[in-house]
Amino acid sequence: MASGLTIIHFSDIRSQVPEGVDAWGETLRWLMGAITVCCVIIILAYQWMNKHVLTDPTLYNPADRSPKKSKLKLTIWESFLLLSRSRYLGCIVLLVLGYGVSINLIEVVWKSQLGAQFPNENDYNTFMGYFSMCTGFATLFLVTIGSNVIRRLGWLVAALSAPVMILITGAIFFTFVMYKNDLDGLLPYTPLWIAVIVGAIQNILSKATKYSLFDPTKEMAYIPLDQESKVKGKAAIDVVGARLGKSGGGVILQIVLMFGAIANNLPILLFFVGLVVAAWIVSVFSLNKLYQAKLREVGEESEEAPEGLKSSQVKPIEAT
Repeated sequence: MASGLTIIHFSDIRSQVPEGVDAWGETLRWLMGAITVCCVIIILAYQWMNKHVLTDPTLYNPADRSPKKSKLKLTIWESFLLLSRSRYLGCIVLLVLGYGVSINLIEVVWKSQLGAQFPNENDYNTFMGYFSMCTGFATLFLVTIGSNVIRRLGWLVAALSAPVMILITGAIFFTFVMYKNDLDGLLPYTPLWIAVIVGAIQNILSKATKYSLFDPTKEMAYIPLDQESKVKGKAAIDVVGARLGKSGGGVILQIVLMFGAIANNLPILLFFVGLVVAAWIVSVFSLNKLYQAKLREVGEESEEAPEGLKSSQVKPIEAT
């Protein structure tokens, strides 16, 4: 939210600069200055912590420091092998891929509409400032109710919220873009502007749902796994999911571009988005069955454990 307000303030300066001065260049200088100030604040905060916190024995005891664990790094091939052997981890990576590919395809179309609506850099940046600010507000709101959704409606409903949100809002957005010329004269605003606003709402809701419900449910899915599966599985999913999520959307776009401009092949893109989200939803249902079975297994093990060990093993299940 703060970054959005800063972008808006420094982008809307065209009326304040003399004629002949590059307004976009001035905006970039002010934004770079803001970034520098933030970095200086971070440096000073670290310096203060090292000077006043890490030297205070009532706050920090170096003797209690646990040895630093080296971060597990897997190659892409090792990650593929690990994920192919575990249906549970395979379902999780399909969730990550589903979000990455679908949001990538929708954003490309939206930003093409956005560029056509705002050819001036300052206007474009101002709109993106409002977009960032609204995304922050929406995420903050959904985060406050996200835990209640998981607690009251269960893991499955919370995990389905992101793909269902993207499917519905994405279909509405593509429909507006495909038939925007038919709306010319029927609405008080231009069809292009309506497509931009609908796309912005779609992106805001999708990102807010992702941060507030998709990410927590994905992390919850790791809880019932054994320690080795948690560490190696998360490392493999970070490697494969992050790379294939972006490259998968790019490959689909390249295939679509073989048949002409994106604007002329929106139905094909919509088909791919629907296909990806459908696979995502199927993976959620499959993972839910495996997840609930794992929770029952861990719960049974905790019941059979000695009395002194039960409480520590049951806590993660209760939290889940």
